[in-house]
Amino acid sequence: GRRVVTSIVETNRRCRAVFIELEDFHRDELAVYAICDDVGADRSGEKPGSIYRFAAAKGKPGEAGSTKQCYYDEQERVKNPAHRLVVEVDGEIAFRLCFPQSDQPHVKPAFRKSWAAALGALLLYGCASSGSKPDDSQAPPSNPLAGMAGRQLLILPAQYLAVSNPGGGWDILPGGPALLPILDEELGDTFRRRGVRSNWTFGGDITEIAARNGNLTGNPRQLSVQQIRRVRAGDTPLPEPLAGEIRGLVALTSARFVVLPLELRVDTRNNERAASLRILLIDSRTARVAWAEDIAATQTRDQQVITDTFSPYGFRQLARDIATKFADMVIPQ
Repeated sequence: GRRVVTSIVETNRRCRAVFIELEDFHRDELAVYAICDDVGADRSGEKPGSIYRFAAAKGKPGEAGSTKQCYYDEQERVKNPAHRLVVEVDGEIAFRLCFPQSDQPHVKPAFRKSWAAALGALLLYGCASSGSKPDDSQAPPSNPLAGMAGRQLLILPAQYLAVSNPGGGWDILPGGPALLPILDEELGDTFRRRGVRSNWTFGGDITEIAARNGNLTGNPRQLSVQQIRRVRAGDTPLPEPLAGEIRGLVALTSARFVVLPLELRVDTRNNERAASLRILLIDSRTARVAWAEDIAATQTRDQQVITDTFSPYGFRQLARDIATKFADMVIPQ
């Protein structure tokens, strides 16, 4: 009733088979002789160190069970063909050592079918879970001021108030210095209502600080900005003495970046009022314009509003509108 594995002695000769006979007295006499529980098929040159001296036949690495386990595994393969793939792949060494004269079933087609089914399932899952890509064109445009709410920032006083002339140019209004502090106030009040506190220094604040220092750094309301009325972001560094004036004012605060409301332009031609404020973001360390933008006010054809544009009340309404639109760019509500 036993199986005699004659190929062990013939193909694995000089492997000290006698030690196996002498050391394993608890083998299963009803089956083949005992094999190892930890035979590896890598054959990496290690010397045998246990009673299991045979090198594994050609096959994949794995763990081998006892002879009784090999017998049960063979019976399980006969009864449950569905488990054939796992047994043949993981128990290949045990199968060959325990039943070297038996032919193993061919498993490649089943293996390929399993991989094909798994790959198809992954493809279907990917198609079902993939959504439409977001439309980048619908994303709101970003500006560097969007991340400045929590940083130190200096907002200088507004410099120029200009009105349109019949030739399409812009003339500096002599009464600008009396009206522009209203714009500075509205900018400070609007941003404070949005949550900006002591980390931002506004036009009125820096004017008082400079005055307490004897205006040694210059007057913040009268900076040398004549040469940069048409400046753009990324141009050459700001000219002197403007660059030195900005560095001196920044030294009075903890900020690095400076917002300069350069020029407020008002156009009242064609029975309509249109206005825009030119804003510059300046890096005081490099004296370069990092960002430039024109913030447009709401256009109106109300004749009373147009008439009162340069009165203190009408100008405050215009300044509040522009300050709100500027704040929406930095801290949206």
